Amino acid sequence: MSADLRQRVETAFLAEANRLKAEQIPVAKAIEIFYKTGIVHPKRWPVPEIVEELRYRGWSSGFHIKPTYYPQPPDLVNRESAIELAKWLRIVDRKKREIEAQ
Repeated sequence: MSADLRQRVETAFLAEANRLKAEQIPVAKAIEIFYKTGIVHPKRWPVPEIVEELRYRGWSSGFHIKPTYYPQPPDLVNRESAIELAKWLRIVDRKKREIEAQ
């Protein structure tokens, strides 16, 4: 990734993270939003790294997330993987609901 592109991604991520934090969106939902909006790609930036970055950005209070909370995202980046990613996000939603129901 070029330095310019990396800077643009970081800027977009930071702007969105600050907006979501201001709205008090839970971290699990924020991660889902990052993936769905395409700000970050699951293959390049897995969930534990995003959680670490959000903690670094000041989301340290008010959430607990386990590394096993999310299944692994699909690997390939193409049209089929968009379908796989949609399925993966549905699995994530289902797991989140199951955990919240407990």
